[in-house]
Amino acid sequence: MFKKTMIAAALAVASSAVLAAPTFQEADVNGDGKVSMEEASTVEGLDFKTADANGDGGLDADEYKAATGG
Repeated sequence: MFKKTMIAAALAVASSAVLAAPTFQEADVNGDGKVSMEEASTVEGLDFKTADANGDGGLDADEYKAATGG
């Protein structure tokens, strides 16, 4: 039982590392200091409209980190 639990825990950690969102700098492909809706479309699971808290059409570093947990 212990061995199965350890294997399951190791798989969970490995899968979360694979599913981690890119950093803000990686997502901001054009380097303008904002992640656009187009740039955000490549980040799996990111809901751009919800993440854009101030409604300015781009995600700053704080909005991006809040939305991705990073």
